[in-house]
Amino acid sequence: MNTPLITNAWLDPGLTLRVGVPHFNGALPAHCSEEDTPIMVSAGAYWRPKKQAFAEPTAFGWTTDHCNVALDSAGFVAMKRWGEQGAQPGIGGVYPWSLNDYLSLVIDVMPRWWSQPDACVEPGVAPDEAAVRHRCLLTTRMLEDTLILSAAIAAQVPVLPLRPPVPVLQGWRPEQYRESLMRALDAWDRLTDGTNFERQPTLIGIGSVCRRELHHPQHGLWRVLDAVGKDLPKGISLHLFGVKGEAIADMHHYPMVASVDSMAYDFGARVEARTKRISNTMAHRIGHMDRWQERQLKRMAIPGQGQCELFA
Repeated sequence: MNTPLITNAWLDPGLTLRVGVPHFNGALPAHCSEEDTPIMVSAGAYWRPKKQAFAEPTAFGWTTDHCNVALDSAGFVAMKRWGEQGAQPGIGGVYPWSLNDYLSLVIDVMPRWWSQPDACVEPGVAPDEAAVRHRCLLTTRMLEDTLILSAAIAAQVPVLPLRPPVPVLQGWRPEQYRESLMRALDAWDRLTDGTNFERQPTLIGIGSVCRRELHHPQHGLWRVLDAVGKDLPKGISLHLFGVKGEAIADMHHYPMVASVDSMAYDFGARVEARTKRISNTMAHRIGHMDRWQERQLKRMAIPGQGQCELFA
């Protein structure tokens, strides 16, 4: 009997809205578990700088045992926060943790899917064209290293629940994303040959989205999706990291998008608390999250209901 090949993502039917939560345990993920809300948690939430190690699995609580969770590699935080502190001892000189550390975290968390380490290129962290080019190539090299190590671990210890990573495409202009897609597919084809991983990814992520305009004629989100869609092989879906609320209502134009995530509700909760001069308690944050999610789900159900609201 042939052993089924391992896919890199467990996808739910339809468009999945993942709520970003800044903590791996506590009231927010517990509430999401109770409401059956899919969540996105950053690897940075598990990192303990003083110990230079990830938190112990015994502390994970809700995100491991009860939640529909996807794990983000914390690429933006790596480039913004740690990058400003200089070269790091971990992955690519960008992350404070090693690739071995990260894959150990993946095994402990057991997410529906997990993203490769990547180097984002938003204008706030990539100052020029040369930096964008360098980070796009660095992201491909990180994918190659991650595929090699994850395939080796899966082969040595087949009982471990280790999926291959979700590749992340990087770029600022549409043609850079198309180049990133071609490099990612080439790396996947070469490095999964002879492994127990599926020969093409089920899910690919689109990075450097959250601070991007939707309609910009050169590098708007819709231009990027149009460009990537031209070369995206059949059977591969996309995840968009940190999309704006107004984009969700128009996502029906792009059926290859399987999921999106956002933490806009938490920023909005802080702004509302400051404006109204009230305490930004956990109850306030959870209430804001519920109302935000309800608006987004309505937009998904009724296409074309997008609104140009800052924290919509």
